[in-house]
Amino acid sequence: MASSDSSDTAGISTPPAGGSPTLSAYLSTYNRQYNVTPTPEREIPRIVNDLGSIDLGGNGDMDDVDPDDPSNSSASGRVPTHDGSSENAHRSTYNRQYNVTPTPERQLPSIEYNTENLNLSDSESASEAGSIHKSVSSGSARSQTSGASTLNAHRSTYSRQFNVTPTPERQIVDDLENLDLSGDRSINDEAEPNQNYHDDDDLEYNLRTESLPDVPIYDTRLQNALRDTKEQLRELHEAMEFGPGILNQAPNLSILAQQTNQLADFAYPETRTIGLVGDSGVGKSSLINSLLDERGVARSSGDGGACTNIVTEYRYPRSPDAPSYSFEVQYMSSEELKVLLEDLVSSYRAYNTEAFREIINQAERDAVKDKAERAASALNSLFGEHARYSEENLSREGQDAAAQIVRDLESMVEEVQQDRPGGPTASTWSATASDAEDLTRQLDVFIRVRGQDGLPVLWPFVGIIRVYLRSLFLRSGVVLADLPGLRDLNYARVRATDRYMRDCHEIFAVARIDRVTTDVGLRDIVNRCGDQRPLRIVCTRSEDVNGSETIASQPASAPRIKALKLRIDHLKRTLNRLRRDRRQRTGNAEEILTVGDELDLARFRLQEFLVQGRNDRVRASLHETYSDRVFERDLRIFCVSNVEYSEYRNEDVTLGGPHVNLSGIPELRQYCQLIPAAAQFGAVAAFLEHQVPSLLGSIRQWLLQGTDGLTAERADALRAALDSSRDRLSGWNAVVDALKRNLKSDFRASIVNSFDQDSANWSSAARNVSGQWMGWHWASFAAFCRNYGDYQTPAAGYHNWNDDIVLAMREDLEPDWTDLIQQASEMIDATFERISEMFEREEDALNNCLELAPNALGNLIENLGPKRDCIEDMLETASENFVEQIERIQSNALNGYPSSYITDKMRLTYLDCQSESGTGSDRRRKDHMRQKLSGTTLFSKLKRTVKDAQWEVIDEAVENIRTGLQREFDSLLRDIQSIVGEEGEVSESQRHPDTARRTGLLVEHLAQDLDDRHRLIEELRGHPSLR
Repeated sequence: MASSDSSDTAGISTPPAGGSPTLSAYLSTYNRQYNVTPTPEREIPRIVNDLGSIDLGGNGDMDDVDPDDPSNSSASGRVPTHDGSSENAHRSTYNRQYNVTPTPERQLPSIEYNTENLNLSDSESASEAGSIHKSVSSGSARSQTSGASTLNAHRSTYSRQFNVTPTPERQIVDDLENLDLSGDRSINDEAEPNQNYHDDDDLEYNLRTESLPDVPIYDTRLQNALRDTKEQLRELHEAMEFGPGILNQAPNLSILAQQTNQLADFAYPETRTIGLVGDSGVGKSSLINSLLDERGVARSSGDGGACTNIVTEYRYPRSPDAPSYSFEVQYMSSEELKVLLEDLVSSYRAYNTEAFREIINQAERDAVKDKAERAASALNSLFGEHARYSEENLSREGQDAAAQIVRDLESMVEEVQQDRPGGPTASTWSATASDAEDLTRQLDVFIRVRGQDGLPVLWPFVGIIRVYLRSLFLRSGVVLADLPGLRDLNYARVRATDRYMRDCHEIFAVARIDRVTTDVGLRDIVNRCGDQRPLRIVCTRSEDVNGSETIASQPASAPRIKALKLRIDHLKRTLNRLRRDRRQRTGNAEEILTVGDELDLARFRLQEFLVQGRNDRVRASLHETYSDRVFERDLRIFCVSNVEYSEYRNEDVTLGGPHVNLSGIPELRQYCQLIPAAAQFGAVAAFLEHQVPSLLGSIRQWLLQGTDGLTAERADALRAALDSSRDRLSGWNAVVDALKRNLKSDFRASIVNSFDQDSANWSSAARNVSGQWMGWHWASFAAFCRNYGDYQTPAAGYHNWNDDIVLAMREDLEPDWTDLIQQASEMIDATFERISEMFEREEDALNNCLELAPNALGNLIENLGPKRDCIEDMLETASENFVEQIERIQSNALNGYPSSYITDKMRLTYLDCQSESGTGSDRRRKDHMRQKLSGTTLFSKLKRTVKDAQWEVIDEAVENIRTGLQREFDSLLRDIQSIVGEEGEVSESQRHPDTARRTGLLVEHLAQDLDDRHRLIEELRGHPSLR
């Protein structure tokens, strides 16, 4: 293993002189449950000295792991202590990490970043580019944070992340020396083949050396600690496999080896999704290509022939052995296709039947015509070659004509689906690609709007496309989702996109900077989800500025602009003269280069002044308009130029670096990396503090079997005690069963009972509010029906009928649902308390028989702490996910947005209303509405939907909890089983002494190194972003 003796590796560096805060200045806000002071009465002897009958003598074949060899200290990744003394003088055994006395309160608060401390607010202007000739250190984009951070000396770059899925080729041992901060290529160069760098990387702008945010997860010391831990686990796994066929002869060791290998491949399993939404043509696809540092992976509407009505995700590959480029297409279900066909037919017929005559508002007539044309295009793409399809048939009149047309199209769909990849029954289709160009070519089959070479058009069948690629940008768990513009879609696609948006962690509303202050699409996005999720505005085309127009609109800027223009004109004339002289063999080549460089600088200064000035003005205007209408009043605005970025990305870094920074892409990229940072840090901390220690404790248990020299009498007494322990621990399943019952009982009492008791009142309130609509002019009523109840007319103003229908229900249920969410979280906390009490009782029982096997039982008692911590981490994650899902059900039940439950229940009624035209159509539409709202049927169906959704969430959450607890308790029971074998049986570790010796040494080394890594985590918890 490579040396890790620098302060930038796994350890904690000594604070530099000059007043930098010490570790005490960063006291943790995340209290640990077990302090690090060793329990005096339970000092377990070190395994390497006290394995009893296992011969740990210095055999010749063990020289490579001699613990007294100074070079081996470097190999194991250990670092000097703070006071500079020998590490051996302060060695901590593993049992000193966790005090077995439980902490009374074991609440692990969730980690949230206070991004206000990160100085990434949109109110900042773009950073000073400096001289265009000034070297950009290692080609990296400078961070826009200000002030001296205590972690700045340890900030990481994209090439130094190790909290991700490892690459197939693990060139660890040979290449660790390349992991310094000088900007050299890292060991993972081959992991991202789509990042096409060459031997002259140091001359071009290089994403690999772009700074990551100044937050704990990207601290180089933590990343190096994670790297070293994973590599030590790989070495440990190799040691456990030492010897031919040993794992077949030692089943318990085989299980431990498998667990070790799994931890060595640690990668954060969660992701954070950023949804980019905006109208066609605003530059979403170009923005995605810029963020990914790719060319053409994301197709745009401007490409021609590409459908952009499909949600497309960009993700990092899911496993280390996954190909560098692949994709998965998720087809629409049969039910989703039916909804789509119903909407397409309704949109087509709204313009192509007599119903169009009833639309009197010109703006709506234009909108209806546009929707009809897009519906015709989609239907023609699907069925244009089918013998039974014709547009004339789509517009036939008659009672139930629309319903019959949909049934006919459904029968045609079954035939058309025969030709799609995977066949008619496949729900997904996946494929791999050799490179980015091949990926784009294969994806084109699913997004093209016109058939080619007799192949069918597939995009109407597609729900979501997931693209997997090894992009540096995606390694941290960021998922980019290219969402269609909501104004560009039919209603079925609007509902699907609306549902997806509400599952995103953040929404980036993308609009052109020259139109953003008046953009109707942006206003619609803010109205739709601004108060539900963090919303950021990304203004594209920031490079599109004009000096003359700026002078006219901003007189105060005129002197600066005119001066720069004069400078540019002067340098252009000078350069022309020098070139002429050069052609006449009298000019100076060096002077030509100097003046050319000065001209480039002057042009950049003018562009910079114009871009930054306009960016600041746009930000101020958007803040004034939208700050009060977004989630937690936290509006962030980014101004970017995909043109500037792509044009200068491959230029010499001295010329291109300032332009790349001016493009705003590095700043936006850095902000994106903040979004998964909190969850990443929590996962890495749990890995280093709990999961690895728990595993090491189990391996120690395997090593210690047979070291206590049990007599037959003591062995029998110990077996009886351990049998009782196993019986007591088996009670965890009953705790989980009780949790499931309580969650369902509480929901029944607070929500289901309210439906049963109050549905009549809610139905009456809905009929009362609908009475207002019934008195509207027939044209207004019909317009709202055509727009599924969510519309605005000059006469009626803005209304959302779906929201109005559930208004009374929302007022009654909202407080109950808030209490329900709090109680659900408390129930999961109580589950942990019951599990914790089981551990405490077990500890007391084991202490009572400690003298029977002090080594083995002492280790088992000490390892209860890490295992309990792993359970707590699992339950905390389960609680967060469960609460998020309940909140989603609550939102879907109590609101009237397109993907809500009530809108789904009302959809067919709106379609019935849309199908009416001619004499008496107004009466028939209102009759449809009255019938839908009569009685309590609507709310009874709503109750069933809510209950089914809640039951599904509870079942899934409890099953996940059960699986997690099963894993931890199985591990604990195996540890108990390994303490004493059958009478006369020789333990696995005694049968394989060489393997035991190698394994024991590596366990000891890793346990010692974890001491420093735990201290580092505690230091990082004091970072301002975690306060």
